[in-house]
Amino acid sequence: QPVNGSREEFEVAWLPILEEIAKFWVSRAMFNTNTNQYEIKNVIPPDEYAVHVNDSAFTNYGASLSLTAPKLLAERYGTPVKSVYLTWTHIARNLRIPFDKAADRVLEYDNYPSGRTVKQADVVLMQYPQQCPLSTTVLQNNLNYYEKVTDRRGPAMTWAIFAICWLQLNN
Repeated sequence: QPVNGSREEFEVAWLPILEEIAKFWVSRAMFNTNTNQYEIKNVIPPDEYAVHVNDSAFTNYGASLSLTAPKLLAERYGTPVKSVYLTWTHIARNLRIPFDKAADRVLEYDNYPSGRTVKQADVVLMQYPQQCPLSTTVLQNNLNYYEKVTDRRGPAMTWAIFAICWLQLNN
């Protein structure tokens, strides 16, 4: 069933845009044969204190959403699924999200130094608005950790996002 609008509108107006966005992320994703994952290097994530970092969790998860959108929405609109959409979905499912297994939490980016102050917690933005599917334990660990290292003088919206995320966890 259509999400909104007609199939024709989707195919003419929206699908070409989604395809171009996916092509952009494909051009940025590089396969690492050592980890069997795709990586996106040299980005500036929402946390402006982190410049030219590799594998920003927020950026990579957002890229994965962009890479899966053409297939997902083509299926919803009844539009033929192009074979390239399957390739894009494969890349999306294999984009690296840095994770600290010992602390059971997502890292802001590759080699994020523990305790480093962040301007805004990109990882928290993965929970809301991105709705990244993580376990309740990981979500709580992310919130507890990044609440302590987020600059108190950072953007005001940061604290609203923390509040929304805590409320989603019934805290």
